[in-house]
Amino acid sequence: MLKPARFSTASKALSTVLFCATALVGAVACTEIGDTTGGLAAGTRPPPDPEDLVDQSGKGDGSVFNATRLVEDALFEDSGYLTGPMMQAFFEKTPYSGRRSFLADAVHEGIPVSTHIAEIAARHRINPLVLVVKLQVEASLVAADKTPNKFLLDRAMGCGCLDGDPSCAAGQLGLVPQIECAGRVFRSYLDDLTNRGQTVSGWKVGSPKKTSENLSIRPANKATAALYTYTPWVLEGKGGNWLFWNVFQRFSNTLLQQNPNHRWIGGSCSEDSGCAVLDGTCLAGAGATAFCTQACDRYCPDSSAPFSSATFCADLGTSLSGIPGGFCMPRCDVKLFSANGGCAAGFTCSRAERFGEPGYFKDVCWPTW
Repeated sequence: MLKPARFSTASKALSTVLFCATALVGAVACTEIGDTTGGLAAGTRPPPDPEDLVDQSGKGDGSVFNATRLVEDALFEDSGYLTGPMMQAFFEKTPYSGRRSFLADAVHEGIPVSTHIAEIAARHRINPLVLVVKLQVEASLVAADKTPNKFLLDRAMGCGCLDGDPSCAAGQLGLVPQIECAGRVFRSYLDDLTNRGQTVSGWKVGSPKKTSENLSIRPANKATAALYTYTPWVLEGKGGNWLFWNVFQRFSNTLLQQNPNHRWIGGSCSEDSGCAVLDGTCLAGAGATAFCTQACDRYCPDSSAPFSSATFCADLGTSLSGIPGGFCMPRCDVKLFSANGGCAAGFTCSRAERFGEPGYFKDVCWPTW
């Protein structure tokens, strides 16, 4: 996969873009655009795991690959999406035939790598699953049941390798430093998009740009632009950002199958911070049921994560908060909740009218308060 390195030296212009390309055979090479003299000494990386190449389109929640919208911004930046213990349990039993990843035993400065990932994600406001998926996509580390060689671990994310430095010494070598590097550069890309309207390599929301295989992609959101800045390939069916999307779906399917609507509208919560939806609130009634929602005016956002209900802006009057208006509610979905009429425990499926559109109804999950 091809991706820009995340550092520049003081002697190089800020606009310099460095690329590290991983060939299909696994050989690694880094080179700066316009400079054919530099390069990283050849190393080996494992090819994509065959299981990662099984197309996830239509599985879980029926999502399909969209090269212009790889993941929703709110999901990409949900730093609380996974806790350290959740990641540790995932490493203990991976989707790869249930085998245990070497990451389950990996420590850095006496602290489990799973804890480091959670802390790095929180520090840079990036979904920790993005970092876990990148560990797999870049170096097949989640699937590895034995500790890989030091060369691979030192360059786990391909982050920070400068042109003309065969040792990659200018980068941050080591598994956890590489994860830290990736978290930091993803945050820098998102901040650049907010503050300057484009990333260091010129990716913009809503503006077409050619990928390294000469496909024109118009990113629909910041998360997608950031991912193409890191890896400017689509490579549908075999690598690039298709592989990121595919592995993200696969890991999400494993993690969320027993936890539908995780941190989303209709999901269980105990406080507002447990709701990743923008301007979300954890709404609790007289009973034990508390769920994530947000005020709305006709429409509500949907999540691209697997096992997430479609949503509906229901005109609930004063029923929920005592304030007239619309609230986002999960729609009834028997595929997600087959045992309770399409709703989670503590909810009942019933009709609701759309706020701002009298006469338009959908079945939504109503809390049994």
